[in-house]
Amino acid sequence: MKFRHLICAALFFLAPIASFAFTPEAGFYQQHTVDATGGGTGITIEIQNEYMFAAGYVYNPDGSPTFVTMQGQLLQQSDGSWKLSSVGDPNNYLATYSGGQCIGKTANCPYKKPTASVAGDFTIQFVGENLAAVTWGGGGNQITSLLTRFNFNSGGPEPISLAGEWDVLVDASTSNRYLYSGEKILINKVVSLLGSATNRLLTGCVPLFEGSPSCSSLTIGATGTLCTSCSPVVYNYSFAIQDTDLGTSKNIIRVYHFSSVGGVNNAFTQTFKGTVDFCPDGVTSTTLCTATVGTKFVAYRSASAQYAVNGKGMD
Repeated sequence: MKFRHLICAALFFLAPIASFAFTPEAGFYQQHTVDATGGGTGITIEIQNEYMFAAGYVYNPDGSPTFVTMQGQLLQQSDGSWKLSSVGDPNNYLATYSGGQCIGKTANCPYKKPTASVAGDFTIQFVGENLAAVTWGGGGNQITSLLTRFNFNSGGPEPISLAGEWDVLVDASTSNRYLYSGEKILINKVVSLLGSATNRLLTGCVPLFEGSPSCSSLTIGATGTLCTSCSPVVYNYSFAIQDTDLGTSKNIIRVYHFSSVGGVNNAFTQTFKGTVDFCPDGVTSTTLCTATVGTKFVAYRSASAQYAVNGKGMD
């Protein structure tokens, strides 16, 4: 019943989730239905220049495995979401296949051209980087399901998936000499704050140099606070970059703000976006960081969680 409520809530809040600009991410997605929590049915999604090709690994009513495909140009909607639908398009459909080449030596498995047939229509709508709703199936036998990008080895959903190294690109530097500025953020620990279910504590730093998991004197004081009044419910994160080289005062240089990707418990995989506030000299409180407020940024994952935690992962 809990997951049934999750799906209903996610579908109800499609428009609010997609009210910000985002880029859907390619990868392996799980299908979640009202009677199951995922698993068994997967969809591989590849997106290139807004053109999506997806292959779904599903089962026939008799239990035999099969697959279906969906493809076409994703179109951005007025609410910021990205949508592709075969409905009303005679040249596009939910396709299934028979025949084709089997696995084995050519003497036993000579090439056979697969035969495509119509399995129905589909509509897929991305409402976040890693979150989509899909409606598919034949006439009178369609279902709408929630799709979430599968977490292979991120350690779990957020906030654990924030562990790693992120390259941050800021729209404008404080010097106004360059259009963009950037830095690296290394998140090496994610814990609950005093066992609280509504607050989170994250630690890390700005690395010493490229390819180094070692911390500089610029450390991160980061928290995540549950926003139950938000639609959908999300965690709001604040990352304060502190200069600890100046003693115990821990002067704050800038503060990054961002929220959950597609709602609570969806993983941070490749990107996240938000705003950054720059601080005047000598500030030790985030509320005083008003030199420049609300500058946009985007962060791209550049190293794995294992790299950030113990220096032995991929960067």
